[in-house]
Amino acid sequence: MLMPPPPETVLSLLEPDEVIVPLLIDSPHSGRHYPPDFNYTCPYDLLQQTEDNHLEIFLDDLPEKGVHVLHAHFPRCYIDVNRAATDIDPALLAEPWPGDIRPSIRSEAGIGLVRRLVRPGIPVYKRDLSAAEIKHRIDHYYTPYHKALSEYLDMLHYNFGQAWYLNMHSMPHSTA
Repeated sequence: MLMPPPPETVLSLLEPDEVIVPLLIDSPHSGRHYPPDFNYTCPYDLLQQTEDNHLEIFLDDLPEKGVHVLHAHFPRCYIDVNRAATDIDPALLAEPWPGDIRPSIRSEAGIGLVRRLVRPGIPVYKRDLSAAEIKHRIDHYYTPYHKALSEYLDMLHYNFGQAWYLNMHSMPHSTA
């Protein structure tokens, strides 16, 4: 049976001592905690290239300034919280999905909710994943992240009458 990870490995919400602005900043793709059940077979350095690196430089001091920060600790190559929960790649499944499935163009490219490809032509796994494995990721990573996101936006809106939301990402440098 798959067990949920400790909460601190899923996400962190850095809470300010005093909220002075109705702002929530989240970093959904900078997680570097690779769950033990990931079982990827592609090169680790290629997985690391999917991370949004060095955002902590911008985020760590924000709670001191009165801003909430939500940070995913798990990598997006494990499960991408910026995708719809139904954006499941049928080519990744070892069996039919038991619920609603609506693959997007990203899933077709191998970079849906759960990545099939780390790069074009380079699979993350040497096997298909079971529905239970993907459901575990949704239940224990995706859903808690979205629950925290929703609760804090609701709280900011309630307390300030408005909420501002900033979804942070980093991009690799261009060599062109």
